[in-house]
Amino acid sequence: MKRVLPVILFLGSLDVFGQAAQLVMQNGAYIKFAENPTTTNYLVIQNPATTGIVLIGAQGGNIVTEHENNRVRWMNGSTGIGAANTFTVPLTAWNGTKIPVSVHKTAAGSTIASNSMVFSSYNYRVNIVPGGAWDNTLYMPSGVTHMNADVPMVQNNSNNVIDRFWIVDTKDPVAGATYATNPALNISLTFDPSDALANGGNVPGLSGTLMAQRFNTTLNKWGDFAPAGTLAGNVVSNILVPAADVFRSWTLANGLGSPLPIELLAWEAACDGGAVVLKWSTASETDNAYFTIERSEDADDWRAIAVVEGAGTSTQQLNYQFIDHEAPATAYYRLRQTDFDGRNDVSPMIVGGCEGTDGITIVNAWDDLVDLNVVVSSSFGGVYEMTLTDAQGRTLSARPGQVINQGATQLKLDKNHIAPGIYTITLHNADRVLSRRLMVN
Repeated sequence: MKRVLPVILFLGSLDVFGQAAQLVMQNGAYIKFAENPTTTNYLVIQNPATTGIVLIGAQGGNIVTEHENNRVRWMNGSTGIGAANTFTVPLTAWNGTKIPVSVHKTAAGSTIASNSMVFSSYNYRVNIVPGGAWDNTLYMPSGVTHMNADVPMVQNNSNNVIDRFWIVDTKDPVAGATYATNPALNISLTFDPSDALANGGNVPGLSGTLMAQRFNTTLNKWGDFAPAGTLAGNVVSNILVPAADVFRSWTLANGLGSPLPIELLAWEAACDGGAVVLKWSTASETDNAYFTIERSEDADDWRAIAVVEGAGTSTQQLNYQFIDHEAPATAYYRLRQTDFDGRNDVSPMIVGGCEGTDGITIVNAWDDLVDLNVVVSSSFGGVYEMTLTDAQGRTLSARPGQVINQGATQLKLDKNHIAPGIYTITLHNADRVLSRRLMVN
C-alpha cells in the first residue's frame, strides 16, 4: 500500500483567505526520505499554484529523495502555461548539494486540478557495489532496460552519462494524478558536478558537455530524443519536450558523443560457400562517413579488414554487406562507425566462421556487461539446452532449444540479477555435454 511521508521539518500554513496549503521552508530546513524504502513514499503538494512550495532566506529548503520510490507529487493540472507558471522543487543530493528541478508547461495538456507531476532524483548509492558508481545499468529507473545509445548496437554507454537519474512523471499511477493528455514541457535540471566523476569511470570533462536525454519506454531507447537543453555552470536549462516526448526517466549525457550517429537495426555473420558474409542495416544515419570492419581471432587483438562508405545523413533503412573470403575457422567481427568530424563508436562483436572443429567445443565465453556470451564451434548442427550454474552447482538460468549451426555460433544469456563471481556455462543434449567456466563482472 502506498503511503504519504509525514512532513515535519517545515512551516506549513493555510492562509486566512482559504487558499490551498503551502509548504514553507526556511533556514535550510530538510525533508529527507528514507534511503532504502520498501514502499513508494509521497510528499504531496496539494496546491496548483507555483507558490505551493515557498523558500525563505538564502538557505531556503532541501528535499532529499535519493530513491526512485521517494517522490514529490505536485497537483498542478489546472495551472497555466508559460515561464510565469514555473514549478521549482528544491531537491538536494545526499551530500547536501542543491539540485533543484524546475518545469513549466509550454502546452497545457489535461486541466484537471488533481493531475500531477511527480519528481524524484537519485544516484548510485541505492545500489552500491565495488566500482559500480559509473555504471548506471546497476540502478536504472523502472521501465529503463539499458544504457545503450541504440539497440541492438549493444554497448553500455554509462561512461558518457552522469551518475544520476531524474524522474519527471506525468503518468504516476495514483488515482487522479495521471495526466490523460500530456502537457509539453520546458525543464531545467541542476546536477552535482561530482556525479560526473563517479569513481573516475566517466569520460574526462563530462560535466562540461552535458545535455538532457529521456528514455522512450515505447520504443525501448534513449536515442530517439536528441540531447537537449543549454548547459551553464551545473544547470541544463531550456529542455524543450513536446507532449509526444514526455516520458518519466531522465539523465544528463555527453552532448558531444553520447548517442551513436547511426541507428543499427541488424549486425550478423553467416557462412556461405566457404566465406563469411557480414550484413548490417541502419534505420537512420547522421553525418556517417564510413564503417570499418574489424576482425580478431581471439577477441582481443583486432585489425581492420575493410572500409565501407556510409550514407552521410539518411532517414531510410539502408542495408550493407561485406564478404570475408579470408576468414579463419572462427573469427570475431565488430563495426567501427566514424562520422565526418572523426568521432567513432564500436558495435558489439559477433562471431562468424565456416569450419567447425572435428566435433564440437565451446571456444569462448565472456561477460559484455549486458549479456553473457558463448561461442561454440562445431562441425555439425544440433539443438542443446544451455544452463548457468554457480559454484555450489545451483542452476540460475536454463535456456532450452539453443540451435548450434555448423561453423561458429554465438549464444547470449541475460545476466540480470546475477551477482559477480565465477560460474559455469553448460550445453547438453542426449548425446553430448560441454562446459566452460566464465567470470561475471
